[in-house]
Amino acid sequence: MQGGTSLMPKAGFKSITVSENIYNEFHTQYEKKKDELGLKGISSFLGYITSQLVEKLQQENKKHV
Repeated sequence: MQGGTSLMPKAGFKSITVSENIYNEFHTQYEKKKDELGLKGISSFLGYITSQLVEKLQQENKKHV
């Protein structure tokens, strides 16, 4: 624990590491689309990243059907 918070993700979750450039690009896109995303029920940066990962997985799965 550091500063009273755990560095491990909570049960059922995993963490990933990306370069600062990738993080910044996704965060910029999130900020630009924030209002639109809110209408879709995406209210956080983590929610945006999760939605992008799910969308990519769905696209990949369609290619392999």
